[in-house]
Order: sequence, then structure tokens, then C-alpha cells
Amino acid sequence: MIHDPGMASVEVRGADAAGFLHAQLTSDVTTLAPGRVALSAWCTPRGQVRNLFWLVRRPDGARFSLVAPAREADDLARRLRAFVLRAKVEVERTGDQVAGAAGSGSEAFVAGRVGRAPAPGSAAESGGRVAIRPPGGPKRFLVLGSDPLPAGTPDAEWRRLEIAAGIAWLTDETRESFIPQMLNLDRLGALSFEKGCFPGQEIIARTRYLGRLKRRLYPGRVAAGEPPAPGDLIRSDGRSAGTIVASEREDAGSGHELLAVVAIELAGGRLECEDGRRISLTPEE
Repeated sequence: MIHDPGMASVEVRGADAAGFLHAQLTSDVTTLAPGRVALSAWCTPRGQVRNLFWLVRRPDGARFSLVAPAREADDLARRLRAFVLRAKVEVERTGDQVAGAAGSGSEAFVAGRVGRAPAPGSAAESGGRVAIRPPGGPKRFLVLGSDPLPAGTPDAEWRRLEIAAGIAWLTDETRESFIPQMLNLDRLGALSFEKGCFPGQEIIARTRYLGRLKRRLYPGRVAAGEPPAPGDLIRSDGRSAGTIVASEREDAGSGHELLAVVAIELAGGRLECEDGRRISLTPEE
């Protein structure tokens, strides 16, 4: 099935592109081989995640695509350009449309545009189009090019796939609210502690080495009613216990699937939406 994931692409290219991104992002860009895909983030100097995206090192090795929610792609490109300074780097919000493909027929759809369906965590490119298969989570693909599908709002089924993969795309209500570990980026391969400095690195590393992480991202569900919105508070015995990051109505169900950043010490207790509905978190494996 073909989906509209509501994503857009920012291209970073030039002789210094790898070094530039390595100094800005949470992941180790220098070890990302051509044709590989990884989740990555760009943080504020205080260590809070500003942008989350799929980082694609194009097969030629000299270009990178940052596949991010369309609502923030222009701002991401503008802010990154401000840090280029004298580096030989160009940053551009491309005009590429982005299509999502999952389930029956997805591999055929992808192969029809780039010649083959890439393996998990890799990309394939042909005829000006590039397809990526994100690592982890349900099998799904993203195809970038001038003609995959019109861009727009993500559809519900695609959002459920992303929630199932544990990918907490941020909104205006949640941006710059969490350090990477709170969004499980250390578990998703999007955060390197060995790569050296990047914005917010000192605070992020201190949280790890001093054992001060107090909140984590958990999947869960809530019963029928109004869908929880990003930024909504979660309460435990009347006190704040966490924040909703994403939610979507269950497929053929009345409840809602969700991702929430919750206090680790309260994750096993009774949690409620602001309207009193019980939230059930999925236990960690």
C-alpha cells in the first residue's frame, strides 16, 4: 500500500558535507557508509532535540539527504545554512516529493522506481529517485523523487507504523522538550557517545555517565475518546508523570495507540490522561 508520510528532503552536499554534519548531529556521520540510512537528530546547545530525521548517505558518498517531517524542512535547511560559515557545503530544501510504501505491493512499488527494494538500513538510487528502508520496526520504505506522490498530511496507517517502530516525530508542542535518551535515540542507533563534540553533547553525555536519566519513551494505548494530542500531560496520582508525544486511533479499534515520555519510576504505576482515562504502557522487553 502506498502512503503519504508527510515528509520532505533537505540535501547537504559539498567537499566538507560529512565533516559538517558530523559536527552538528547526534549520530556518527563519518562511519555511515554510502548507501546507508540511520536515524539522527540535531540538538540545541542545551541538549534538547530540535529536529529528528532519517539521515541518508547517498550512494555516491558525497551527498546526504535529511528526510524530515515536511512541516519543519524549510526551517531545518535555514538553520543548518547558518552554521556553514567557511565550509564547502551547500544546504538545500529540495523539491522532491516523498512517498511511503508498506505492506502488500510495497517492494514492487519501490523496485519499479529504483530497480530494487533496498535492505533494512540502506538506500537504492536510480533515475534521479532514491528509496530508503528505515532500520527497525515494521517493513516500510520511503521513495524520494520528482513524481512519487503529492506531499501532504501523513495518513493514519503510516503514523501507526511509525508509532510501532518507536519513532517519536516531534511537533511544535514537543520540539526542544527532550534530550535524545528520553526519545530512546540511544537505543535506536541515532546517538553516538564516542564521536566527539556536537551541540548539547556535554549535557547529553553527563546524563549518561552520571546516571541521571529520569524519563524514557514508552509505547502504550488509551481507551476510546478524544485522541491524546502531542504535548498533553500524563498524570499519576494527580501529579505530572509525563508527556504525550504521538498518538493515532487503532486500526479497526476504538482506542488510540501512543508514544509518551514518562518518568521511569512511575511507568509501572497508574497513569491517566488529563481527562482521567487510563493509559496502559507496553512493558519493556
